Amino acid sequence: MATIRVLIADDEPLIRRALSAYLEADAGIEVVGEARNGLEAVSMARALRPDVAIVDLRMPRQNGTTAVAAIVEQAPETKCLCVTSLGTERAVLDVIRAGARGYIVKDALPDDFAQAVRTVHDGGYAFGDHAVGRLIENARSRPEKRALTEAEALTPRELEVVQLLVRGLSNGEIATELHIGESTVKTHVSTIMAKWQVRDRVQVVIRASEVSLDEI
Repeated sequence: MATIRVLIADDEPLIRRALSAYLEADAGIEVVGEARNGLEAVSMARALRPDVAIVDLRMPRQNGTTAVAAIVEQAPETKCLCVTSLGTERAVLDVIRAGARGYIVKDALPDDFAQAVRTVHDGGYAFGDHAVGRLIENARSRPEKRALTEAEALTPRELEVVQLLVRGLSNGEIATELHIGESTVKTHVSTIMAKWQVRDRVQVVIRASEVSLDEI
C-alpha cells in the first residue's frame, strides 16, 4: 500500500508538531512539509503535490478557506482537510464551498486525525460530529429559501435522488430505495451536479439546503 503524503499548514508551531507526531505514528502516513501560513500552504502544495493537505482555517497572510480554494485550483490532485478550533455551521459551509473534503476540530483524538486523512485520501468525506448533517438541519430551520432558476430545475426523479442524498444515503442505497440501477443513480447525480454547477455530492447537499425543494 502506498504511503499517504501529507502537508500540514498551521501558524502555530506546537500544533504543527503535534499533528505531525499524530500522523507519523501511523506507518502509512508521511508528513512531507509544514507551512506557516496560507500563502506558504498554496506554494508548498504546488511544489510538493501531497496527497492530502491539512489546512488550519485561521492563518496569517491568507486564511484557510482561501488557501483551500487555491490548492483545489492549482494542485487538484491534493485533497484538503481543514482543522480548526471553530465548529460553526458557517465555517463548515465555507470550507465545503472552497472544496475541502473534510473538517476536524483541533481537540479531536489523535487517531481521528489519521482516520480523517485516510478517508479523504480514499475519496470520501470526513466531517466530524456529522457537521454536514448539522448544517442541513440548521438550514432547514431558516424561513428564507431561494427559488431555483429554470436552468437549475430538477425532474421528479432527480428530486428524489437529492432528497436521499440529503439523508446521507450512498449510491447503492439510493438505487435500492428507488429500485433502479446504481449506474443510473450515478447518471442522475452527475446531471444534478451539472445543473447546479457544483463539483461533488456534498455540495449538492449544501445547495439543497439553500433552495425550496418543495417548489421544484
